[in-house]
Amino acid sequence: MRRIAMFAAIGLLALGPLVPRAEAKGMCLIGVSKDLCGGALSGGHWFPLQCNNPQGLKCSTLTGTGVALGTPIKNTSLPCDEAKNLNGNLRFVVNPEVRLHPPLVGEGSFQGSFDLLQNGGIVAQGRINATLGVGTHRPACDGKCGKDCERCYAASFNPSAKAWTIHTEGFMDGQVNTGVYKGCHIRWSFEGSFNARGDEKGPTPPGEGWKFCGNVDGVLECPCG
Repeated sequence: MRRIAMFAAIGLLALGPLVPRAEAKGMCLIGVSKDLCGGALSGGHWFPLQCNNPQGLKCSTLTGTGVALGTPIKNTSLPCDEAKNLNGNLRFVVNPEVRLHPPLVGEGSFQGSFDLLQNGGIVAQGRINATLGVGTHRPACDGKCGKDCERCYAASFNPSAKAWTIHTEGFMDGQVNTGVYKGCHIRWSFEGSFNARGDEKGPTPPGEGWKFCGNVDGVLECPCG
């Protein structure tokens, strides 16, 4: 119990002084749960990089810059989707890093920007940071928590289809600039999978496009009126 209290005290100190209740700005939270169907990763400039990692081992990384990811964002019938006005198309520009050396081929990450468009106009903008080929829905703490839904390594190659399935998870942080939710902050979890052409050595740059299917779930953080 003393150790828990000590960790709690350290956490409060790290957060700094709390804002007095009278000065705190109230927020209303609106649930968001959308489908991302029919998307694709394409274009950009891709090149392989080879070097040594901090352990002195050779590594090979497929690096992309200015890569486009576009997908429709669709309402769902789920009770968590309260923002029915917020749909349209998501447009990302990202810089991926994909591991090509075994044993964890296909692991990686990407970061970049996004726009949410409706009728050709931008209604929201922000940033995204995500992982590739990594699963987090797995048992943790000797099975005391978590669910056995994914493996820590979440990339696989299908030899007959000559394609990789690469899981992705991330976080989107942005702001709505116009419309009903103007001024609301976007706090969304991003999840899905890419279907990428390649061979047993790894995925290849998306000349034909890496098909994408996934979802976003989270909240809109809106100032109280």
